Amino acid sequence: MVHLRNWFTYDPFDPLSKAYKSLSAVTGYHHQVAVKMNRESSPNGSADDLWLSQHRMCDSQFTFMGMMTIFPAVFGFNHFTSEDFAAMFHFWRVIGHCLGIEDRFNLCSGSDDEVIDLCRTVYRKEFLPKLDSLAIGLEMSRSIALGFQQMNPFVNYQ
Repeated sequence: MVHLRNWFTYDPFDPLSKAYKSLSAVTGYHHQVAVKMNRESSPNGSADDLWLSQHRMCDSQFTFMGMMTIFPAVFGFNHFTSEDFAAMFHFWRVIGHCLGIEDRFNLCSGSDDEVIDLCRTVYRKEFLPKLDSLAIGLEMSRSIALGFQQMNPFVNYQ
């Protein structure tokens, strides 16, 4: 949450800003995790088995803005105008770029209508099928609760 606040508040291109430093740190975390997971899960080092590929970065981008894009009223964004959505898409396009997502994989590259259509496709083909698995949902819930415990010790998975 601190990283998100910094991204929304400060200039991501100013090397002295909190946003720039945060994005650099997150990029470093991603790199460390990718190296470890790729080494442990892909003994041959095959590029086909990368854990943090451009595709997965795009999927991660979806988790931050995809659902509110395709279901704005459900997530409390029913008063968003087309200009508000354009600003949000621009913001996440920039953040994706700063985190190393190539433009051709950046969920928010393209026109606003293209971003909305792509979010619908990601939801239908990648996100929705995974929600059908109870085990994944339970693990995701447990991970979210554990993450929020760091900010609020009263949050409990049970």
